[in-house]
Amino acid sequence: MDFRGSAHPSAKQTDGLGVRTYMCGFVASLGPGDPLPLTVLNRMRDRLAHRGPDGADSWTGTHERGSISMGFRRLAILDTRHVADQPMRSNDGRKMLVFNGEIYNFIELRAELEAVGRQFRTRGDSEVLLQAYEQWGESMIERLNGMFAFVLWDQDRGRALVARDRFGEKPLFMCRLPGGQLAFASEIKALLAHPEADSSYNLDMFSKVLFGRLIFSTEETLFKGVRQVRAGHCMLVDADGSIVFDKRHWTPAYDRSLGRLSKREQITEFRSLLERSVAQRMRSDVPVTACLSGGLDSSSLVALLANQKEAGSRIEAAMSVRFPNDLTIDEGSYIDLMLHKTGLVGHSVNPTPEQLTRDVRRLHWHHETIIPGPSMYLEWALMRDARARGYKVIIDGQGADEVLAGYQCHLQAWQVELAHQGKLGHWYAQFVGYQRDRRLRHAASRYANPERRFVLRDSLPAEEFSVHMHSYVADWERNYGGDGLPAPGDVGVLRFELALNLMRTSLPSNLYSGDRNSMAHGIECRYPFLDYALVDFATHLPDWAYLHNAWGKNILRRALRDMLPREVRWRADKVGFAAPQDEWVRNSSLKDWVSERVTDTRLAAIPGHNGQQLMDMWEAHQRGEADNSSWLWCWASAAELIDMQASREWTTHDE
Repeated sequence: MDFRGSAHPSAKQTDGLGVRTYMCGFVASLGPGDPLPLTVLNRMRDRLAHRGPDGADSWTGTHERGSISMGFRRLAILDTRHVADQPMRSNDGRKMLVFNGEIYNFIELRAELEAVGRQFRTRGDSEVLLQAYEQWGESMIERLNGMFAFVLWDQDRGRALVARDRFGEKPLFMCRLPGGQLAFASEIKALLAHPEADSSYNLDMFSKVLFGRLIFSTEETLFKGVRQVRAGHCMLVDADGSIVFDKRHWTPAYDRSLGRLSKREQITEFRSLLERSVAQRMRSDVPVTACLSGGLDSSSLVALLANQKEAGSRIEAAMSVRFPNDLTIDEGSYIDLMLHKTGLVGHSVNPTPEQLTRDVRRLHWHHETIIPGPSMYLEWALMRDARARGYKVIIDGQGADEVLAGYQCHLQAWQVELAHQGKLGHWYAQFVGYQRDRRLRHAASRYANPERRFVLRDSLPAEEFSVHMHSYVADWERNYGGDGLPAPGDVGVLRFELALNLMRTSLPSNLYSGDRNSMAHGIECRYPFLDYALVDFATHLPDWAYLHNAWGKNILRRALRDMLPREVRWRADKVGFAAPQDEWVRNSSLKDWVSERVTDTRLAAIPGHNGQQLMDMWEAHQRGEADNSSWLWCWASAAELIDMQASREWTTHDE
């Protein structure tokens, strides 16, 4: 059957070749019957205008078994000329692509493809992705180093390849429409813009999330009819809308095989991989900046970025969040150390609860889920300021903790592993816990109310070693096991915890909020620590590279010893990217919003809701007897979402 399709451009087209890379949003639909009406397709597409403010295009086509519809919103990062726009057609005219993300190694992949005789009409990564598919088929996904979500329609096969990057840096959702079509979109709100989409909530899922269920790595969402394409998965979807397969295309392989190399060789190779990752993520024709929190991860990247020798590969300024009126939370002294060390200009934002109260509705509209705490607003405010200063790309340190064992849970998992290595191991497990806690107590002496900044004990008491293994670890494996997550019995407790954080818990949550907070303002956020070659290297490291003398991320501290001030490299008091939410919920305008929301009678529809318990917690928090701010905020966030549905904002509201 002939390939019939129609392009429906909404942006001016120009001639010429150019390098074009996109961060964006897209919608696509496959299934029986005619293509989506253009008015419907464009309405769905334009719900994503914030993700792609630089233009829009649509395309529809037919096949003997059904039809295909694609809509695309564009954020131009490389070469702002209108060339190689999406939806993109292949050279033979038989394939169409919508693609959100960046293929950082597209230059290297293009060279491979040119070496076997393939010719290009553009110089961007979208065409490289298309031609890589033509050359290598579905296996080309394994070669992609980047963050991506895409739908690639193949007319000859009558099927579309749908894929999401290894870690889920770029989002992708799907729903089944009443006519049988399977629709995909970068955000849920684009799917709900279809007049026949089911926008009702799954209140059982609200309850699970409020009581601790983490859903960002699963297919689950708060909406009954909407599922998420899982990170690291690819699907083949037929023209009739049926799913041919849904499988994982990447799984980490945790072992200690790099222990055959000397420590010096491991450190040298790690630094080389990180430097290459940073250099690739600086490929841009628009201004680039970086987040600088004052912690080890962001400081390491800023140091490398400031030290780039190649023209156009270094940054001139860094973005930070400060709280000068709350020195227990503020990270200003460490930020200033790095600015002085690198010579960079520092830009900072000072988010206030009054600003959050003003923006809280818009924040929820972009996140489309229960927001776990006011700290999500810090990144939002930073991204908004970065865009106001003319930046479209920002480098961020997300992923280092999950890849290199930077969390408290990693120390505790290591203790459990050590404790099961005989009497000497049991003694050493207690000793490393003592080391970590002693550092925390020393750091705490510098702050008023240090418990507002960090927990004062990271270690696991000896009497809990066995309980931790047979209760905590077993619970996590039961709730989140399968789909590529290694079993603790196969890789050990520490590596199970690393994989759990990377694939199921903290990283998926952080990437979700990072995407929503940045793309709400038309900014692309890049994560050098999530370069897949770097991550694959890290999964084979021996224990010392993760934890040594109770210091996490040991290999990173040693690899950048010549670039970081000692005060940053060996600090124990990192506050995290946290807002002073205890005070905000107690003594600011945000208090009124939380109070109004937690007393909303519509919350009673959520299973497990206990109005009296919420009121008791509210009053105890206001009296200063307990810090219940996280619990109260989450229920307030749920009430905000319920009010948004009652106001029909998911189906009628455009930004």
